[in-house]
Amino acid sequence: LRLRRKKVDSSRWVIVYPAYLDSRRTGAQGRRISREIAINAPHAIEIYKIVTVTLKLGAHLELNKTYPSDFFTRGRVRVNLFDGTTRAPLSADINCRKALMQRIAKAFPAFRAENGSMEKHGDPFSLITTSNTKTSDTAGSSKGSGAGSSSSASTSNKKKNKGRR
Repeated sequence: LRLRRKKVDSSRWVIVYPAYLDSRRTGAQGRRISREIAINAPHAIEIYKIVTVTLKLGAHLELNKTYPSDFFTRGRVRVNLFDGTTRAPLSADINCRKALMQRIAKAFPAFRAENGSMEKHGDPFSLITTSNTKTSDTAGSSKGSGAGSSSSASTSNKKKNKGRR
């Protein structure tokens, strides 16, 4: 017997971009909390882990999305803050977006003390991929075969064009 997962509509969930919590940004650049509690270089993966593990709220991590005013900042987190039918807050102490962002920012020091900063890990996307060696080996072998196939394709194109003069 196969259990079906109920598809969740996360389009009405609250969006949290890392820029909202970044202490290096100004208010005009997108920071939405005070500088005193803002975090240096937060990443969407860290925000997602804090929301799901520490705050115990439902969330979706969207790494392919970018911040609209700075498209080099990748990733965002959608957080289920309100009940879908009644629009009542799911958590009594987090009743609005600002309170959510403040709670995330206050949980960051403990999270980084336990897990380390994403800056230390280098590329944060390497934490998500399962095997980097297989990807690099197949990419190297495909480059070699691709080079040979492209030269043979250009040779066959020359032959075809030769008869069309």
